[in-house]
Amino acid sequence: MNFKPFFAILAAMPLVFTGCHPEQDPPVITAESITVSADAHSDKLTYSIENPLEGETIKAESNQDWIHSFDYSTENTINFEVDANISADPRTATLTLSYPTAQSITVNVEQMAAGESIALNPENLSFLPEGGELSVTVNSGRSWVLTGSSDWVEPSIETGDPGAEVVFTAKANETDEPREASFEFICGTNKVTLNVQQSFAGRILVEKPQYDIPGTANTFTVNIQSNMEDVTVEIPEDATWLTEVTTKAMQDMAFEFSATENEGEETRTAIIVFSNADATEQVLISQEPSFPADVLTKIEDETFKTYLQENFDTDGDGTINRAEADAVTSITLTGSEMMSAAGIEYFENLESIDFTSNVLLSELSMAGRTGLKNLNVNSCIRLETLDLTGCEGLETLNIGLCSALTSVDLSDMTALNTLTAYSSGLTSIDVTANTQLVALNVNGTGITTVDLSQNTELVSLSLTNEFSSIDLSANTKLESLTVGGANLTSLDLSANTALRELNVSNSGFVSLDHSMCPDLTRVTYDYCSNLTTIDVSKNTRMSYISCYMCNALTTVIMYEGQQVSSTFGVSDEMIQYVPFDYPDDLSAGIKDENLRKYILNLYDYNYSTGEVDGKIDAEEAARVTSLDLSGRGDIVSLTGLDYFTNLETVNASENMIEEVDFFFNTKLKEVNLSGNKLTTIDFSKNQEITNLDLSYNQLTSVDNLPDAVVDLDLSNNKLTSVEASYLSNLRDLNISYNEIVECDVHYDQALVNFDCSHNQIEQINVWTLTALENFNISNNPLLVIGTYYTNPNGTFFEPQLNYLTALLSLNCSSTQVSELDLSACLLLQQLIATDCPELKDVFIAPGQTIADMQLDDDSVVKEKTPETAE
Repeated sequence: MNFKPFFAILAAMPLVFTGCHPEQDPPVITAESITVSADAHSDKLTYSIENPLEGETIKAESNQDWIHSFDYSTENTINFEVDANISADPRTATLTLSYPTAQSITVNVEQMAAGESIALNPENLSFLPEGGELSVTVNSGRSWVLTGSSDWVEPSIETGDPGAEVVFTAKANETDEPREASFEFICGTNKVTLNVQQSFAGRILVEKPQYDIPGTANTFTVNIQSNMEDVTVEIPEDATWLTEVTTKAMQDMAFEFSATENEGEETRTAIIVFSNADATEQVLISQEPSFPADVLTKIEDETFKTYLQENFDTDGDGTINRAEADAVTSITLTGSEMMSAAGIEYFENLESIDFTSNVLLSELSMAGRTGLKNLNVNSCIRLETLDLTGCEGLETLNIGLCSALTSVDLSDMTALNTLTAYSSGLTSIDVTANTQLVALNVNGTGITTVDLSQNTELVSLSLTNEFSSIDLSANTKLESLTVGGANLTSLDLSANTALRELNVSNSGFVSLDHSMCPDLTRVTYDYCSNLTTIDVSKNTRMSYISCYMCNALTTVIMYEGQQVSSTFGVSDEMIQYVPFDYPDDLSAGIKDENLRKYILNLYDYNYSTGEVDGKIDAEEAARVTSLDLSGRGDIVSLTGLDYFTNLETVNASENMIEEVDFFFNTKLKEVNLSGNKLTTIDFSKNQEITNLDLSYNQLTSVDNLPDAVVDLDLSNNKLTSVEASYLSNLRDLNISYNEIVECDVHYDQALVNFDCSHNQIEQINVWTLTALENFNISNNPLLVIGTYYTNPNGTFFEPQLNYLTALLSLNCSSTQVSELDLSACLLLQQLIATDCPELKDVFIAPGQTIADMQLDDDSVVKEKTPETAE
């Protein structure tokens, strides 16, 4: 059934109560003018009186004598006589109707002209929707004929004499529109039209009789149809949790309502009533609790349900209640047969979700999850829909290998810093809202253009698609760049001075200028079939060049003396050396102005000319072998020392240094950077350092410790692990006061003094430290000095103190060690093992004495015999 669209007016109809007035309202007369036929006859005028007076009668007076003999005996009717009109013109009489205390009114009585005149009384008929009978009187000069027909209304006669009454019978109107019909009454050459109308009955249809809405506060829509414009809505007075949002139904006949959160434990209901003038319909609204008693009842997928129960049903009752659900911050379900994650919305505190390789998952909604930080759906190959609306806190998103996913809306993810979308089905991407993006990978997608103008924080970018041009002018922090595509023949890197790694494989370059990238260490040109020339002479840090299958390559330009440790596809015949182009001022690259002033003050002097020019030339730079910056407190950076290649000693302790670059200072022997703000440092090019002090910094990692180091101090940092093995010259190692859990000092066979106290070490492998004399492992959660190992026969502990035959001092106080076997440590002079509540046995060799032995209980000391060793 088709209904016309409408605006449903939702109005509250106030009830107005009035009291009884002490005086009755005055009477009011109502009557309408009429037309009468030209012949002499009796006729009538109908009237009504509002607020009539008991016992009173209406009176009529005519201003013409051809109408007379008024009779008031019939209720609400005035009967009168009309004389014949023999003229050719119609005439009119005015009747004045009066009634006691009422205001008099006048009506006209028009008499038709003699002959073929005709008129109807009334001139129009209006039927109600249910149909019925209505009559019309035909006033004519002589007999008449009726023409016209309709399938819903019929006249009782089709011919008649003057004054005849015609009864029209109408069928019920079952349509949704009003309808009309017309009939003509003909008298001679004159005719008059009767218009017949019928209204329609109002009806309402609801889309469905019941709406089940979630327990959370929400807005929902009820769709109805009505064939009448005005529709009212009635919500029960006790349903205070429901509110109508719209005041009118829209063209789509949708009513919006808001519901507050159902914080109770039971489902609640309300009946909404929709009404128009003739019809009423009801809709049941059912709202479940916002949080179910058992979340598992809302999980549709059995695989997902099993995972949740096995991992988060902490009390083992077979259900997940709200407290258990709220405690879940991370979900990892990978490589499963899960087809749906519906119900995940009840885990409201999720920060990390890993659904990698759930190949049957086709849709996933994370809408509204403002607390979600990490989402991984890598290799969900059937995933077609991913809703991330409102995920404003999302930091990492991995949709790599989601080949069915053709689009994703990232506009709400303003905190996003890592987006991995390689080999996905994406054909376009908009990252303009993701201004915090640090890493972007859309390799192997259908994306051929991307706007990166707003991504000024980008550090890593990978775009190996069919790009013809890429604008990187806004991405000044880029360190790693991978681009490709045969259509890419030019690339402007002038703004990307921080670039360290560049991969342009499978591109259409003939040559590429990266001379403005001084920190570039790796370039890969594989499968660039048009490439003829590579110039790395300005890239002084270059360590890797790959030109595999670059068959047109003829020239690789390097500066004299430049050494690149790894080259592929580069023959000696290709290399063309050019003189090194020293800058006019070798101190210009020094980032820290205070450091630059210090060097200029000491070394800006030309011995040949006696000139001080505010610059450092090559001869002056060669004289710089040591820098003593200790205790200044104003140095924040040790970068830009590239040309000071004779530097051997640096003491910059007690400053504010946050960054260090010793890449070209390969002759360094002694470095003291203690008391600064370093978080990481790399000594891959400084393998000759023998004395290294990095204590009292904020180091979280130290890479490539020098092979030649003898004295190493890493104490008072934030290290969680240390890799210091195979340092054959190391004698003194201090890693105390860190957060170290794992410590590898394997085969440091020259190590004499080792302090690893105040860390988080539980076990340590020291059996290769055969020269060790002083060992401090106090204030650790230490259980054993030795190692556990597992073989097919079980797990075993191997004690290792028996290898430390040179040991003079051992401090294991404030640990959880339970046994110490010192029977092989015959040179031991000091043992400190206080505050060791688990210590039960300290074994010494028969006759062995330890001069300074500090224990909480001396009775734990026992001579080792075959019996005590068991």
